[in-house]
Amino acid sequence: MSTFRPLPATLSRLVLVTVLSSVCATTARAQDAVTFDDNVLPVLRQRCGSCHNPDKKAGGLDVTTYTGLMAGGGSGGSIEPGDAGASYLYKLVTQEDEPKMPPDSPPIPEEERAVLKRWIDGGVLENKGSKAAAPKKKPATRAKRPVVKAE
Repeated sequence: MSTFRPLPATLSRLVLVTVLSSVCATTARAQDAVTFDDNVLPVLRQRCGSCHNPDKKAGGLDVTTYTGLMAGGGSGGSIEPGDAGASYLYKLVTQEDEPKMPPDSPPIPEEERAVLKRWIDGGVLENKGSKAAAPKKKPATRAKRPVVKAE
């Protein structure tokens, strides 16, 4: 029969500190998460909402709702979850692609572009209760066979 032996006090404290640190880190990450509702929507409303709203939908795109933005516009999808560099919307607002947005204006401020980048790279969370969207799977490409010339 085994007897219960309490952990030494220092080991008990170490376990407690480890558990508390883990809980605090998880909570901090959740609070630092960039979400559409809290961080992205204010930027899009101010910078894009006058043209890309439910009434106008320039380019077929409505950025005033999460669903509208994720649906994309006349050019197709606008967001690649987990990859801002491959996201059409991000390329437009950084003016790396055409049509440059906003049109006939300098790019939106760097701080606002950084919010959009963090949101897309972070999995395009709709709100604090959301889970990150899975990145779209890239189609597999077949390796080309080398051409061997007969001599």
